[in-house]
Amino acid sequence: MLHKGGLTTCMDAAIIFNDRCYGTLNVARIAGRFSEQEAIQLFCIASILGLSFRACDSRSA
Repeated sequence: MLHKGGLTTCMDAAIIFNDRCYGTLNVARIAGRFSEQEAIQLFCIASILGLSFRACDSRSA
């Protein structure tokens, strides 16, 4: 499906909270590889999303 849309490279990062995966953050591009810095940024964003679940979880307690 990505390839049909013209996207040839994709990268995914798990959104994890309390050792449970709640989904993935996905990015794609038309051409070229992702750099190590871009991978680090994606995984940092996914980690921040996972940590934000803690704030939501503490509000319900």
